[in-house]
Amino acid sequence: MKILFYSALLFIILITACKKQEAVKSTIDFSYCPLVVGNWITYAVIDINIDEPSDVYDTLNYEIKEIIDSTFIENNQQVYRIERYIKLNDSASWTIKDVWFANYTQNSIQKVEENIRLVKIVFPVTINSTWNGNAYNINEPKQYEITSLDLSETINNMPFDSVLQVTQLNISNLIEKKIEVEKYAKKIGLVYKELTDIYSDNITEEPIEQRAKTATIYKMTIIAYGSN
Repeated sequence: MKILFYSALLFIILITACKKQEAVKSTIDFSYCPLVVGNWITYAVIDINIDEPSDVYDTLNYEIKEIIDSTFIENNQQVYRIERYIKLNDSASWTIKDVWFANYTQNSIQKVEENIRLVKIVFPVTINSTWNGNAYNINEPKQYEITSLDLSETINNMPFDSVLQVTQLNISNLIEKKIEVEKYAKKIGLVYKELTDIYSDNITEEPIEQRAKTATIYKMTIIAYGSN
C-alpha cells in the first residue's frame, strides 16, 4: 500500500511540475521576432562613410533581403538558417551575401551575425530591462536595453501597431555621436536598424552631422515583407 501511495504521490508531483512549466512557457511571447521558415523581409540600406582628412565622402544605397530558409538541430536546439541577399540597384539581380543563424532559448532570441553570437532580445519583454548582448562572444560586455515597448509607429510609410526598441549604444555630445538601435514589430521582426558613429573636433552650433570629421552611418529600413 505504501508503495502505491508514494507512486501516486510522485505522479501527482510530476504532473503538477509539468503544468507549472507549461504555464511559465506559455507566458513567453516571441511575437516580436517570429522565426518561421519561408518568412522574408526586404530592407533599403543607406551606408555612409566620411573621412574628411582623406577627402572621402561615400554614400551607398542598396537593398538587403533576409529569408528564413530552413532549420536544423544543433546541441538539442532548433536553429534557423537565414539567407541574406543583396541587390545594388533596381536593375540588378539578387545575389547571396552571407548566411546568418538564429535560435530561441528559454528566455531569449540569439543570432549569429558574421560568426558573432548576439543576444538580441530577452523575454519576457519589459520596458527598461537590460542584458549583456555579448554574453556568448569574446567581445567586451555590452548593455542592451528595451527603451520603448508596444508603441505604434510608422516606418517608411508603413504603420505598425506594436514596436519594440532595443538600444545598444547611445552617446551624444559636442564631439561624438554613437547610436546603435534596432526596432522590432510584432509578428514581423526587425523593421529598422541604425549604426551611427560620428566624430568632430570642429565645435560649432551646427549639428554634428554637418561638421563630421569622420563618420560611419548605416541605416536599414523595412520596405516589404511576406512569406513564401
